[in-house]
Formats: sequence, structure tokens, C-alpha cells
Amino acid sequence: MIKQELISQIRAKLLAEKPGADNSYLADERRVERDISNATNAIFFQIFKKNPENLDRYSKSYYNIPVIQDINSLIYYSALPAKVIQFPIVGDGVRQVNLMQSTDVNFVPMKLSDRMFFASTDAGNITSVIGYIVTAQTSNGNSFDGIVQYFGNGISSISSVKMDLVVDFTEYLSTEDYPIPAGQDENIINMIIQQFKATLRPAHRIANEQEL
Repeated sequence: MIKQELISQIRAKLLAEKPGADNSYLADERRVERDISNATNAIFFQIFKKNPENLDRYSKSYYNIPVIQDINSLIYYSALPAKVIQFPIVGDGVRQVNLMQSTDVNFVPMKLSDRMFFASTDAGNITSVIGYIVTAQTSNGNSFDGIVQYFGNGISSISSVKMDLVVDFTEYLSTEDYPIPAGQDENIINMIIQQFKATLRPAHRIANEQEL
């Protein structure tokens, strides 16, 4: 479903549920977008618990992501191009990292504690195997910080990569198709409606950018 269409559907249902309520609050698109994000993240987590491999079908591909070497630590890394949904698994919401135009190199997700072990084994010397670690994600105002660090001799010759990420609803453009899991459309809508039935907050809060 197109992202804006989902937002519009939910806004219309919220307004219909509370016709006498503060419509400026209920119809605020930023608020609805955030609530959809919370609901869909919960659904993706349930999918993850059933079978982590099923997340691959809901990933979004990002191309030509630069590989940079830090001048102080000399570690190679890429900045995450979008906010990924966090899962209790190695690699987090980063489902795959690949070369742009071939599959000659195998990128393997690792835990931070695996780094020294990887470096001390033959795998660390094979140019066709590169380990990567996804660092903790932090928000910074309207920007987003997240790093993928690479380990292995082969990374020095790579200038850019492709990543498949399971990203937050807020990362999609309004005109993009959002991959809603089959049969979950109404579930998402009902989750948000139930939230608003329980509590209706004052409209003046939507003017506070820190709460949106």
C-alpha cells in the first residue's frame, strides 16, 4: 500500500471514531505517521519471532552506500542510510550487505565480541569474507546516526556497497509502496484506533516538536 494512502485511511477512521473530539490532534499527519510506525514495528517483531528469515521480504534496498575509513581508528565503515527496525539478532535490521555489481564477497554479520576472534582466524585474512557489526542507533534531532563497521582484508578495495534494510515506516517517502504483511492492514488500523479510544490528548501538544 502507498504510504500516504495508509496515513489518509487511518486519519479518516480516527476522525469518524471521535467526531466531536479535537480534530486538529487526531488529523495531525506527523502523529499518525508515528503511531503507524509503532504499530508496524510491533507486527514486524512478531514476524521475527516466528521466523527471522521472513523479514527479508519486507526489506528495502539502498544502493551506492559509501565505504569510508576513519582517519583515527583506521576502521572501515558505512553510515546507515536510514533508521532500521531493531531486532534481537546479530545484524539488527540490516538483512544483507553486498557488493554493488557482484557476489564475489560474502559479508557476514558479527557481534562486537566476535571481532577479535574473527581477526585471529583464517577468515580474517580471506579477501572474499568480510565481517560487519551494526552499532547502536541514536537519534539526533531530525537526523539519524547508525554505523556499520567492516572487518577483513578485502574491505580496503571496496568503495561502496548495497544494503537491504528493514526500515522504520517514517523512512518511506509518501509516494512509496509500504510492504504491509499480508492480512495486517486492519490490524494496524485497529491498534491505532484502540490507542486513541483509550486516551485523547490535548491539541496544544502537537505544537511541541519534541513530542512529535
